[in-house]
Amino acid sequence: MKQSVISCLAQTHSKFEFIICDDGSTDSSWEYLQACRDPRVRLLRNEENRGNPFTRNRLLDAAGGRYIAWADADDVYHPGRLARQLAYMQAHPDCTVVSACMNRIVDGRLRLKSEGKQASEHAVLRLEMLFNCPLNNPLAFIRAESLHGLRYPTAARGGADYWLWWQVVRGGGQLALLPDVLADYRIHAQQVSRREQSSISALVREVKAGIFTDIFGRPLGEKDTAVHFDMVDPGVKIGSSEGARIQRLLDWLGQLTDWLPDTGADRRIFSQLAIQALGKKGVRVKSTSQR
Repeated sequence: MKQSVISCLAQTHSKFEFIICDDGSTDSSWEYLQACRDPRVRLLRNEENRGNPFTRNRLLDAAGGRYIAWADADDVYHPGRLARQLAYMQAHPDCTVVSACMNRIVDGRLRLKSEGKQASEHAVLRLEMLFNCPLNNPLAFIRAESLHGLRYPTAARGGADYWLWWQVVRGGGQLALLPDVLADYRIHAQQVSRREQSSISALVREVKAGIFTDIFGRPLGEKDTAVHFDMVDPGVKIGSSEGARIQRLLDWLGQLTDWLPDTGADRRIFSQLAIQALGKKGVRVKSTSQR
């Protein structure tokens, strides 16, 4: 937590209020925060651990600025993070939320370096929401007035950020992802293993089904639910010997491509995203014509 706080206070753009909410910590975190003498720091505390969605809602209620930049206690932010995202928002007044790329640090070692990733604009991110949360949440930079009072669902056990970005998009908001690496995302190896093996939460399933309806203009039918979540749930693995299951996925991919209302860019973007998602499951697809 200390490194995260130091990295936030060392931003090249220095004019901001730094609101920190201690979520009922039982170590020395609260004492460290109380010792901070930077005038930009404003402290809140939950008397007991209330979880991420509750705490973020409390921070949203306390914030009074034009923009809100999330920062998580486990992560280290590069000095130009705020300046880069602020400049983007000022140059793109229609953008509601902009995120950026992160290096993933597992047990102190660089596991995934994000440099070189292409920038993604709203058209791509909207379709990517079918498969996963397209924004790196610890780097979310939000135009506050565009939230229109939206808050995180506090009963959620995973997926609250995903749900919020879906609501932003449903309300006409625009998303963007910068190619710049602006943070080091720190995680333990055990956390990586649990996340790779775990199935998606009920809230995430609700979000994915809702996004399906929004994009394809029809509800996800009961008979199609299983094959759709085979495709969009990253926790579902498919063996190379499961020929019938693979063929159902390819047929479903072709059907979805046909249902897209746009015959141009949307279909190309969706096909690329779907092929990438299936590739991570071990299913190789050359084109959507393979049904």
